[in-house]
Amino acid sequence: MRKLRKVRLPLLFILTVMLLVSTGYPVKGQKVEAAAAKINKSALTLYIGDTYKLKMSKPAAAVSWISSNNSIVTVTLQGKVTAYKKGTAVITALEGKKKSTCRITVRPRTEAQVSKKIEGLRNKYPQGMSWDNSKLYVSKYEPNVIGGGCYAFASRISDIAFGYSPAETHQDFEKIRIGDTIRIGDYHSVVVLTKSDTSITVVEGNVNSAVNWDRKISKEDLELEGFQVTTRY
Repeated sequence: MRKLRKVRLPLLFILTVMLLVSTGYPVKGQKVEAAAAKINKSALTLYIGDTYKLKMSKPAAAVSWISSNNSIVTVTLQGKVTAYKKGTAVITALEGKKKSTCRITVRPRTEAQVSKKIEGLRNKYPQGMSWDNSKLYVSKYEPNVIGGGCYAFASRISDIAFGYSPAETHQDFEKIRIGDTIRIGDYHSVVVLTKSDTSITVVEGNVNSAVNWDRKISKEDLELEGFQVTTRY
């Protein structure tokens, strides 16, 4: 009968194995579970009309995106969110049975923010820049309408200031706000820069085939011509 021979393992080897196991370092034969992918933002604040692309950190499988309230925030299959209304919504990314969330708070824009955005366009669209009826544009709030000339200019300025904000219309001078688009007499469109109790100043395109800043229009003239306001607040 063969005798069993005792094998003495070096103390250093034993301590090394114990250290690897205790620290979670993978050793031969040990199954390691991959860490779940996470959204790059756990919380986010947007203004109405803003968009943002959420991303997953190293997803191992296909990711599905879900919004808890589509009337406030929508999300595409690629994780692009769009803010439509004041409120809070939770975006959930599902990767198999694992999930990660991002809480999005949507706030309304202020007139100060809109004014700053529009005033910052004076260099891009300077006084006298060529702008006639050959300039066409499809606005974000009227995607089925292709407009030219003054309409195209006003819609573009509005989209830059408000993003994907939805639009409403009215005909009340007292409710006019900075950034509103006004259709005057169904023949000319302008964007409001400032407003007082008796007048507005505007920026407009296709005035003698050019861009025009700071024209003053009185309340009396607006009411005489007839007007419709498109607001995106």
